[in-house]
Amino acid sequence: MSGKLTSNSTPAERAVGCVFAENFVSNAEVIKNGGTVTGDPTIDFGATFDGTTDYISYVLDGKEFNSDELSIVIEFNPDFEADDDEDHCLMGGGSSDDYWLLKHNANSIRLDLGNTTIGYIPLLDYQSYWNVGSRNVIVVSGTSGNTSVWLNGNVILDEKNTVWTETIIDNMTIGSRHSSKSSFFVGTISNFQVYKSLLTAQDALNFYNNDTYNYRNKAVLDLPMGMAQHDPTNVRCLDVSGNGKHAQFGDGSTSTTYPTKQTTHGYDFDGGDYLTGTATGLFNSAEISIVCEFYPDFATDDDVSAFLLSSTDTTEYRIQKFNNFEANVLFMKLGDTSFGIAEATYSPYWYVGQKNVLVISGTTGATDVWLNGHQILTADNTAWSPTNPANFWIGSNYNAASLFNGKITGFQVYPFLLTPTQVQDIQIDSNKKINNV
Repeated sequence: MSGKLTSNSTPAERAVGCVFAENFVSNAEVIKNGGTVTGDPTIDFGATFDGTTDYISYVLDGKEFNSDELSIVIEFNPDFEADDDEDHCLMGGGSSDDYWLLKHNANSIRLDLGNTTIGYIPLLDYQSYWNVGSRNVIVVSGTSGNTSVWLNGNVILDEKNTVWTETIIDNMTIGSRHSSKSSFFVGTISNFQVYKSLLTAQDALNFYNNDTYNYRNKAVLDLPMGMAQHDPTNVRCLDVSGNGKHAQFGDGSTSTTYPTKQTTHGYDFDGGDYLTGTATGLFNSAEISIVCEFYPDFATDDDVSAFLLSSTDTTEYRIQKFNNFEANVLFMKLGDTSFGIAEATYSPYWYVGQKNVLVISGTTGATDVWLNGHQILTADNTAWSPTNPANFWIGSNYNAASLFNGKITGFQVYPFLLTPTQVQDIQIDSNKKINNV
């Protein structure tokens, strides 16, 4: 594991499998990270290589690349054109360059994983995305038989079916080939990461746009349910997304069947309460993510039917824990299409009387669900189409039935897919603010 992993990566990145990270802050920090500097590269929040003698070698512990799912992220500024007819190696790992990323002298990009050449990416496929003298981000994400590469958020190798096998390596060089110390890179490399997991196309775009952690500003509905959002005068909880989709308490009358505002953030639902609001424009997106933070007063095997979310009278969008008769399935709908997660799958991660964070990230034919950071549905291939319901209910069905018993402390909707990295960031952020008011 990288000696500077904690300081060179974020908690969310480590949670999704980042095992090596180098930010090239200074010569001293590179050495602390296990690097040996050769030549005279300038290292100051980026390592600038002269293309003739400069490179940085690392001694690894043998665990960084021994994964059948592997991703590599490199941020770099090349001082050469993509068609300069020269070899320029970004990285090489292992005595035989078992892991290798090179701009080839034939002007293709060569990628090797597990001592296997995955492919040569033709100049025509990447040149238009290549930035000379300015920032580029290349992302490799591969498992045997399915490897993709993105340059500046654009796919340049799409699910290549080359078979490869993980290889244990204990050394690596950045800025040249490792085996021969040749094919030197000229320009600056400012970030290098290795993940023992598969990054996604959205991750690649987020890295390039520096947008991984800006997702919260893009919610179309955001109910943090803090004291600052509690509006008892107008019997509602305020939406802070800027869209004005404030959630009304119960039926909005002077009735006392409102969820009780807690002294910390959130509301206590006693099995007779709910929030409701206008849903128009919230859910009608081909990509949708829904986040709900809640404290259930019931176990998964309790004979309880309880809604976290429903919409309009056909419940096109829905999150519900079924009762015993229906096998306690965690049931949900997107676009009026059903998904069910068996109790045995989600129950190990369901915490009675404690905080739970449920995240749905879905598009037709590829829907993921996490509960408390654990993925409980992966790339479900059910096809669905977005709909545009008129209203939403939190804590009940549309007809105020199957009401939730417990606390609900946050609810957000995003018109795009949240990535695994963002899901883990949501989980970490939720843990940090557990005592917020």
